[in-house]
Amino acid sequence: KSPFVLLGAFSVVGFIACVALIPKLPMVGTEQKKVAQDAEELHDTNAEQMHSRHDAEATLVERLRHKQAARLQMLKELEAGVMLNEPTPGQLAEKLDSAKAELSDWLVNMFDTNGYQAWPEHLDGLKLVLYNAFPPINGDSRAAKLKKLIQVLDYHISMAESRQSSDLFDGAEDLKLVM
Repeated sequence: KSPFVLLGAFSVVGFIACVALIPKLPMVGTEQKKVAQDAEELHDTNAEQMHSRHDAEATLVERLRHKQAARLQMLKELEAGVMLNEPTPGQLAEKLDSAKAELSDWLVNMFDTNGYQAWPEHLDGLKLVLYNAFPPINGDSRAAKLKKLIQVLDYHISMAESRQSSDLFDGAEDLKLVM
């Protein structure tokens, strides 16, 4: 009978010790709650941005596929001997200024949105990336140039689709801070 009494006494002493130590436990104050709420809001915002980027990228891929299909049709017509109308230098010049501004704004916004806020410090690297993304489209004929353009478009579509289907870097936004 004494082992049970002894065990009971130790249990009571342990319970009293736990109750006595409760004031020593760190309590979640309003500051910690605010930090937790801010972290949750940041996570929600990042999730929304990732979804928005995914939708924008999917739209761009679809538009690029459409352009690629149009270029394939042009190539077939050229190979069949059909003479195609080329845009005049005047028509191209009209679009050039607005296209430059739109592309510049989009590129800078895309860098910022994707976490590359320090891009101005790495212009040489970005130029090299863009140079590699857009190889020269050389050829003796318009058909040869179209074939090269179709290859470039196919490469970019494939790369975008593989990135969309890959979840390798999902949830790894902190890696962008390194770059």
